[in-house]
Amino acid sequence: LDWHFYPQQRQFFDSTARNVAFIAGRGAGKSIVGCRKVIRRIAEEPGLVAMVTACDYPQLEKGTMKVFLEQIPRSWHGYMRATPLPRLELPNGAVVYFSTTTYPDSLRSPTLGLVYMDEACYSPYKAVDVINPCLRQGDHPQLLITSTPAWGSWVYNCLVNPETAWPKTEIFHATLWDNPYTPDDVKRDAAMGKTGNLALQE
Repeated sequence: LDWHFYPQQRQFFDSTARNVAFIAGRGAGKSIVGCRKVIRRIAEEPGLVAMVTACDYPQLEKGTMKVFLEQIPRSWHGYMRATPLPRLELPNGAVVYFSTTTYPDSLRSPTLGLVYMDEACYSPYKAVDVINPCLRQGDHPQLLITSTPAWGSWVYNCLVNPETAWPKTEIFHATLWDNPYTPDDVKRDAAMGKTGNLALQE
C-alpha cells in the first residue's frame, strides 16, 4: 500500500496508545488516516474484530464507508458483505463491522479488538460508553477517534481537556492548512466566511 502522510497523520497512524485521537478541521485527512489505520491492523492481525462507526447512516455511507472502500486494495472489494450488517470479511479471519451510533445500545454485543469512531463529536457519549467495555479482544485493544474540534463535547472532555482526559490517551491536532495534499484554492474556499478559531481550524 503506497500511502503518504503528513507529520500529524503519521503520528496518529503509528500510535500504539489505547486511545488515539486526531482532532482536525474538515479536509485535513482525518477519515483517510483513520481508515488506513484500521486497514493496516486487519491486514496484519488475523482474526481481529473491528468496528467502524459514524453518527448516522448518511454519514456512514457517504462519508466513512466511501473513504474506507477507496483505501482498501481493489482485490478486497469482493470480501464486502451487505447483510445483515455491512462488513468486510478477510480470508485471514479479520472482520470489520460498519455501524451507526444512532442507537448506542445496539453496539453492546461484540468482543472487539479495534474501534474507529469517525466524526466522533457527533455521536452521543453513550455510544463510546457502550463501546469501551467491548474492547477486550487480544493484548492491544484500541479506540481510534477522529473528529472536528468541538469544545464542550464528550470528545473534548474525555480526550482533549488535560484535567479530565482518560489515561492511556494520545491526541494529535491539525488543520486543513497542514494538509499538503489539498490544493490551496480548496483550502481558501473551505475557510471562506469563517473568522477567528473557526477559520484557523478549517
